Amino acid sequence: MRNEDRLRAHCRMWLNAYLPAPATFTAVEHGIMYGGDKLARAKQAQRLKAQGVKNGIGDIFIFAPGRFFNVELKVGRNTASDAQLEWAQQIQACGFVAQVVRSVSELHAILRSGGIVFDPLAEAEAARHDRELALPTVTPPRRRRVDPLDMAVEL
Repeated sequence: MRNEDRLRAHCRMWLNAYLPAPATFTAVEHGIMYGGDKLARAKQAQRLKAQGVKNGIGDIFIFAPGRFFNVELKVGRNTASDAQLEWAQQIQACGFVAQVVRSVSELHAILRSGGIVFDPLAEAEAARHDRELALPTVTPPRRRRVDPLDMAVEL
């Protein structure tokens, strides 16, 4: 799992647990990142564009009464692209929040400063998620496929 995907998963878990009703959110999967050869990815990008998907949209959209937060997730030294910065400027020109977020704690702080009131445990849980994200990921060893013929018993 990519680091940004891990951050998205932890943000999702935290939002599911602590985003107060009636606020809601959705995460956006950017299809351009799907596998396939260059032609397949180009066709997918063209299909998404035809459906109205814009370049630069955030990774998570959070909706609360009278509020909207466009969250772009970044990990490590990654920076927002020109399209992402332009999208953020358009969101901000409409009076809403568009931010780059690098941790669950940062997401909590942005939402809190935007007027969302959280359960007192939310901040500590955001920090716990960040500690988990800081741990190195361990890729399980690939299981060797056993050929049934290799298991033949000699008589």
